[in-house]
Amino acid sequence: TALGRRAGRVHSVRWCLQRQSAPGGAPGGAHCGGLACLPASAEAATSVDVAEAVTASVIEIEEIDDLEQRYGAVVKLHVTSQRPDWLNPWQKRTAERSIGSGVLIKQAGKAWDDSGFRLTKDESGKPTANEQGFPDDHIFLTAAHVVADCTFVEVQMSNMTERHRGRVISVLHQADLALVAVRRKDDGTEEPDAFMNVEPLTIAPRDYLPPLRTPIHVVGFPVGGDELSVTEGVVSRVEVQTYSHGTSRALALTVDAAINSGNSGGPLIDVITGTILGVAFQSYAGTSYAENQGHAVPSSLCQRFVNAALCLGNDESMLAMPVLGVSLQLLQNNSLRTMIGLTKSPKDVGKNETYLPGNVGVLVADVEQGSSVDELVRPGDILVELDGLPIASDSSVSYMDKKLEMVTYLHGKYAGDVVKVKLLRGGGQAGLEEKTFDIELKRHVPLVQRSQYDVKPSFVIYGGLLFQPLSLDFLHCWGRDLKDAPAGLQQEFFYGVRRGGREEIVVLSQILSDEANTGYTFDSIGLEVVQAVNGVDVYSMSGFVECMDNAYQAYVDAPSRDTRFVRVELARGSTLSGATPYLVVLDVSDLAESAERVSERYGVSRDRSPELPDGKW
Repeated sequence: TALGRRAGRVHSVRWCLQRQSAPGGAPGGAHCGGLACLPASAEAATSVDVAEAVTASVIEIEEIDDLEQRYGAVVKLHVTSQRPDWLNPWQKRTAERSIGSGVLIKQAGKAWDDSGFRLTKDESGKPTANEQGFPDDHIFLTAAHVVADCTFVEVQMSNMTERHRGRVISVLHQADLALVAVRRKDDGTEEPDAFMNVEPLTIAPRDYLPPLRTPIHVVGFPVGGDELSVTEGVVSRVEVQTYSHGTSRALALTVDAAINSGNSGGPLIDVITGTILGVAFQSYAGTSYAENQGHAVPSSLCQRFVNAALCLGNDESMLAMPVLGVSLQLLQNNSLRTMIGLTKSPKDVGKNETYLPGNVGVLVADVEQGSSVDELVRPGDILVELDGLPIASDSSVSYMDKKLEMVTYLHGKYAGDVVKVKLLRGGGQAGLEEKTFDIELKRHVPLVQRSQYDVKPSFVIYGGLLFQPLSLDFLHCWGRDLKDAPAGLQQEFFYGVRRGGREEIVVLSQILSDEANTGYTFDSIGLEVVQAVNGVDVYSMSGFVECMDNAYQAYVDAPSRDTRFVRVELARGSTLSGATPYLVVLDVSDLAESAERVSERYGVSRDRSPELPDGKW
């Protein structure tokens, strides 16, 4: 009975000893029953050898048993979610249930420091954590995609049957992180709060990145069972990766430990220190070109998120990781560097040339309207420094003792923070001129929205014609790989930028057959980009609605043949490469009655999404 707590493990040890003492048994040094075996030779298996083997086996068993207690802060999340229907945006899809993982980082009634969780100030001094934030709640860190579009969430401890009602208090889909809170138990009973008996886990410091080969445990509740799962491995890579959930690029840890469905949101734990190095969020699955590659959000982004969430709540526009808002071209070709006036040797500087080491500088190819550097940085500028950090010709900087993509440094900041950008700009006869700008950072707002969660689709229906902004979620209606999506809309998604006043791409996405649109078939005019209404260019969804409502009001104010019809100009194909124009004409006098017919026929509760102003009728 001293060999283990569970009968199965005791049986394994006995089986192991019997096997080793039998002549002609397993080869020496083999593993039997999960325990280290002695040499198979009966002569070699002395009583001392057996005693040492049994002692080592008992220690291993105790270590295994301790893991469940050590990682008691890791919990299972039972989530019910309901996604919008982006093809029929006035309704939702069927509710779905899923399992994820999370980790307790603060207990109710305790300050963050008391829970062993060190919240640090940002270098700029903002935002700082409020030690009294959510004083009556247990706080759990998880992945954003675990609770995306969540309608109901329950938290369950390992080896416990009771589930506790939780609520999502903050989400950053861009970094795939979220916080879930469970109210401290106060129901008047003498039954203790189970979470008060668990030691919260501490997130590693914000400025720490684990060295390669750091031993780690991935802890969570993956598919294949109900109990806590612990897999082990090492950190194999630290670099910027594409986050599939938010379709964004950010720093990530790559590990060779198994990460499966259900592990998402669970902690990546340093075996030596016991601190959280990251949060598991994705792995390569079902591919022939990659094995044993899982990814985790690093502790630097986890710390940043928690700090901001405590002060800013669930305002993702403030939580978002900012960017400069430029398209860059690498400056690694000598001919290109020479052509734009750079020389890599100070001895070779000639007329209209500027010395810049060959491994420094990136070329600005485009600047997005409304971005952090809009109206300051121009296409053709050469970025050379960011807050004093040299920008390499592959767009990397030396940060946290590693060579990392420049975006990693920016993601450590918040919207509103100021960074210094040094650049070289063409100065005509004087060659390249050095300039330095103070840049106020902003979140990235793309022309075509990437993956969206916890939001309702924007849409409007006129005469049975459904219009909505182009988004990745809408394109996913043709499949996640987009290969069957309309080519022109794909081009807008991949290459379109906010420029010349364009804020969104408005698309005629569906035709709900009605007397108002007789003769317009989806084969002839469907999936077109709206360019103008009655000659007024359309740059956004709100601008389109304003033009249409104004056309209706003009008819009400002065009914005539000229005001009776509204002309919607459509572009067939991508507006980036020149599009074939199409014209749709609607009878304004019939729009009100058409809205009633469409509502009754198709079960459309309203003709537009709630954030848009009510129709004039």
